[in-house]
Amino acid sequence: MEPPPGFPCSVAAYLEKLPRSAVAVRFQAEKSLLTEAKSGEYFAIPITRESLLSIVIPGALKLASKQDYYNTFYELFNCENPVAGEVVILSPAVVEAVEGGWQLKEAGFIEIKPDPVVVETVAAGEITTCATCGEPGLTEHTFCRRCGSPLRAVSTSDAVVNFNPPGPANEQAGTTFPSHEVTVPPPAPTGLPVKLIFGALGGVALLGIILSIIAFNSVSGPSLEKKLDNAIAAGQLFSPATDNAHDLYFQLKNSGATDATLRPYRDKLLPLLTDSKLQLIRNFMVPGSDDPPVEDWQSAYQSLQFAVELKPGDSSLLARRLYCEGRLAFLAKDEDRAVQIWTRAADVDKSWPLPVNGIGLIYSTRKKYSDARSYFFEAARRDANWAYPYNNIGTSFYLEKNTADAKGYYQKAVELAPQWARPHSWLGDIAMKEQDYNTAIQEFTIVLQPGATGTRNMDLDKIRRQLEIAQQKVSL
Repeated sequence: MEPPPGFPCSVAAYLEKLPRSAVAVRFQAEKSLLTEAKSGEYFAIPITRESLLSIVIPGALKLASKQDYYNTFYELFNCENPVAGEVVILSPAVVEAVEGGWQLKEAGFIEIKPDPVVVETVAAGEITTCATCGEPGLTEHTFCRRCGSPLRAVSTSDAVVNFNPPGPANEQAGTTFPSHEVTVPPPAPTGLPVKLIFGALGGVALLGIILSIIAFNSVSGPSLEKKLDNAIAAGQLFSPATDNAHDLYFQLKNSGATDATLRPYRDKLLPLLTDSKLQLIRNFMVPGSDDPPVEDWQSAYQSLQFAVELKPGDSSLLARRLYCEGRLAFLAKDEDRAVQIWTRAADVDKSWPLPVNGIGLIYSTRKKYSDARSYFFEAARRDANWAYPYNNIGTSFYLEKNTADAKGYYQKAVELAPQWARPHSWLGDIAMKEQDYNTAIQEFTIVLQPGATGTRNMDLDKIRRQLEIAQQKVSL
């Protein structure tokens, strides 16, 4: 067999010479992992027999719409022109074999060769259909008025007369109209003067252009900017599939809109995307708070990803988006990926303690207590007033049966978060071991008070029994 073609190349050309070592794979978003699947959307091809690295290419020859890209290929491939058309691979994605599948190491790049545009002749002008959204428009337009995608007209007429008036500025695309192409039948021989014939033809051409513009305006519907305004006002950030703020914003951006046009939309979108999601993270950091459900983390990740796209230089936003991505990996039991992503988050924002604290917890569950403490100490260094890392340092010492050192860190956690039940419970356990029953009674009583936080996953019946034992010991 001949080797597969080099890049760039179309998917069709690559699949014609697909190596036998290729494996059909599918991306599992909840695990951030590619897994083998008979009907997978991608093919993974090992780079060499011994290497853990493989390249990945899309399995689809064409995209039917822009939404196809976001539904299927967005996680693994970047694309600057996601429209309907033939898929061309500029560079493949690179993945690494891990337990259970393949993990993305480097995203690939694709571009789309747009489908030819259907052209209908109406009077003396030409109406074209946008390949992305189906909106009708005139062939002299450079961009679709509705979605901003480039238009490429293919004339169906053999008799073409060039008509070249100066074109007005296209306000939405920031360009000028190219020459008009007007289709007219060849003149039939008559006895009329030549000037009269051409004068009549010019009138027909002008009338055709006017009629075409009227027809276009009658079906064009709301402008792209108006649709984006409506989507933002309705809170339709990611749905419905066609008229959501995310897709409309990037359609407007890709249409050639200036930063002055885009800035007001960013100013409207960023609070909608970030306010509630950042508050979710802040609430999660409060000692004793409940862990939000996975659906909330997924929503936070999606919204913050959009926010990062709008404000790419904001390291604080990027770190929190990465934390949500790592949290999803952690909840999916993919701890290695969680550590990898949280390490990136910690590097992006070196003042934020949450990612390093999360890494420490993973090492603690693996009973690597010394390694875990190094992360907890870093979290405490980043925020000396946050109770969580002190409690976690105490627990790492407690599980090593070093109750003397554990006690001091639990007391520091209690000092910072007096109502948090967890460190009080640990201090009660230590007091029982030391036969300090008065202290045990005091600590267990705080845990059982109505205002105590973080008791949801605690065995309160066991604590009540320990409290009763301590009270009995004191009464003897």
